[in-house]
Amino acid sequence: ESEEIFRSMSNAAQDAILMINDDGAIVYWNNAAVKIYGYSSEEAIGKNLHRLLAPERYRAGQEKVFARFRETGEGSLIGKISEIKSLRKDGTEFPIELSLSAVKIKGRWNAIAIVRDITERKRSEETLLQLATTDALTGIFNRRYLNASLETELKRAQRYRTPLALILFDIDQFKRINDIFGHPVGDLVLKHMADLVREKIREHDIFARWGGEEFVILVPNNGSDGARKLAEKLRGEIEKYHFPEVNTVTCGFGVTALQPDDKAENLLKRTDEALYKAKKMGRNRVEVS
Repeated sequence: ESEEIFRSMSNAAQDAILMINDDGAIVYWNNAAVKIYGYSSEEAIGKNLHRLLAPERYRAGQEKVFARFRETGEGSLIGKISEIKSLRKDGTEFPIELSLSAVKIKGRWNAIAIVRDITERKRSEETLLQLATTDALTGIFNRRYLNASLETELKRAQRYRTPLALILFDIDQFKRINDIFGHPVGDLVLKHMADLVREKIREHDIFARWGGEEFVILVPNNGSDGARKLAEKLRGEIEKYHFPEVNTVTCGFGVTALQPDDKAENLLKRTDEALYKAKKMGRNRVEVS
């Protein structure tokens, strides 16, 4: 009677409930497990859990941990809620929330797993993170993300004594573009600018829209000379690019590099001063501070 009550309750659950014996074989598989994984009870019961549901790159590690569990009833995931990857019948990986507990039956350790498919939750989290860190118009990072990254890279550079540079640039006479061609064309110029620059920098350079027509590139492992050469390269690429409607656009660039005992505000202040100098000296140029 108790077993029938348990089966009724577990089959009504929205989460997958599995039981694994001390050989690692599945001995219980509820209805939710069928829906989540795609395996019927007949297909799952008797199969080794790790070989059936774990992505191949994780199997060796999981089997090693399980070997300890079968001897002691202990393990790094026992009694905790963990997020890991699992494998459906069709071979697709998906994220799960896993709760594991140990139970001793006839002197042998068995494991009971409660599995929740968190695919939708992860998608929502990724969407929220993207909204929080990405500029909606251009698709590159926003000012908030750049500020956080600057603090992180600054600490790393000072700790390991590696170079770090910052490039600030903006579009020359952008207000004139908006006034003559309208804001939709101005937005199009900003999008093309972001796409153009993104293609020309290194993958680990951090590129962000600072605000309005201003952009920032954080350049790890590069000093003043390297950043100046990059800025000059970008200046030339932008100058010869044909932007929609307006055709030719130029930019002024300010460049600085990390100095001993610098703080983030020091770097930003110097790049801003260098950019101001570039504009004062006639625009479409690179200045280093």
